[in-house]
Amino acid sequence: MNNYSSVVKEKVLKAINSFDMLTGVQEVVLGFSGGADSVCLLHILNSLKNVYGYSLKAIHINHGIRGEEADCDERFAEEFCGRYNIPFVSVKVDCVSEAKKNKESVEECGRRIRYEIFNNNIGENGVIATAHNANDNAETVIFNITRGTSVKGLCGIPFVRKNIIRPLLYCSRNEIEEYCSENDLDFVIDSTNSDVEYTRNKIRHQILPVIEQINPSFVDSFSSLSENAHDVCSFLNSNVNTLLEQTRMSDYCYDRELLLKADKAVVCQLISSEFTGFCGLLLDNKKIKSVYSLLISCGRLQLYGDNFVEVKKDYLRFFKFNSNYNSETVDVLQIPFKAEFLNYIISLEKISDNSKIVNQFDDKNMIDYNSISGELVLRTRKSGDKFTFVKRNVTKSLKKLFTEENIPVEARNTIPVISDDLGVVWVYGFGVTKRCCADKYSDNIILVRGKNNDR
Repeated sequence: MNNYSSVVKEKVLKAINSFDMLTGVQEVVLGFSGGADSVCLLHILNSLKNVYGYSLKAIHINHGIRGEEADCDERFAEEFCGRYNIPFVSVKVDCVSEAKKNKESVEECGRRIRYEIFNNNIGENGVIATAHNANDNAETVIFNITRGTSVKGLCGIPFVRKNIIRPLLYCSRNEIEEYCSENDLDFVIDSTNSDVEYTRNKIRHQILPVIEQINPSFVDSFSSLSENAHDVCSFLNSNVNTLLEQTRMSDYCYDRELLLKADKAVVCQLISSEFTGFCGLLLDNKKIKSVYSLLISCGRLQLYGDNFVEVKKDYLRFFKFNSNYNSETVDVLQIPFKAEFLNYIISLEKISDNSKIVNQFDDKNMIDYNSISGELVLRTRKSGDKFTFVKRNVTKSLKKLFTEENIPVEARNTIPVISDDLGVVWVYGFGVTKRCCADKYSDNIILVRGKNNDR
């Protein structure tokens, strides 16, 4: 066995055994592009399948981006697998259209689709193998650094994540290409890999070569850095788990006082890992620091999209809130009336004009029907809605009212409101506005009942 073949195979075996990648595994599904990395990994995994006792299958995904070139790659991948009698599956998708439809970048869309397809083609005791190498890891960490990363971003690409294994992560791209050369393995070259419009390619072709002029062993150095960062993160995570047990009040809600007493590094790691668990996104270092500052000062902060963090006197919590909501509306066509409305059940019924009945009920939920202008509508709040308290004769906008009453921001757009042509008539939790409130002299009374199904 020649030099590079020996080096690469030894590094693959080191990864497999160090991270226990194949214990109990019955099937390995390899993402097979036909490039040097995936050709090398397929060749090695095929040679090891009898040793570890798994079956091997290759999946090729044609992203529908490069036209005839992509079709040629697909044919090459199928022929290569046929040469070694390896089961082969090919899937063609339109990544550009999918990305537009889901408002993703083409790169993000391609990655999401790849893993969806891999998972759809794997059995219960199977794993997905991808051909990421040490250069990919260095590029990923450099990319994370340019965005402003925490220690977690220095960990780079994990060797194992759930059912995904990456046996080539100890191997450099040069070693992999030399392995292919020594074993007479053909491979294809994706023309988009040279397009420096893509950030990763810019790092690969313009940044890494300059750094390697300073240190030719830079990729290996980066691998060591990633391993050290991973050890630090493992230590922090063990402390995070203890802190979570102490501070968790409910799902993604934590005791603020206990967080403030804990070590800052552990709290920042908790913030990072819990936010990722909350929505699947990674916080950059700047946002982690912003959340920690908010922990001290209190307030609310939008992180990404509809994902927010809120810190009050007693707690820190992550929550989702979409301010671009559409107001829900249900016409009250007749009374008695009953409807399931969002997470509530709302009912209206006519009652006697007997003043004793008025006093029996909570009078803040009694509408003087004679005061109504036009038709009643059950809906959510709208801009400009106002409410007047009966006893205090104080008028406030619903926006200000909900803020003062500390109603969670994500719940404000679901609170039921009954209105007529002149505006708000009744608000769940607050009752009837002064203009429409019944009293002992009212002779046409409507009782409103509301129930929150979440309580």
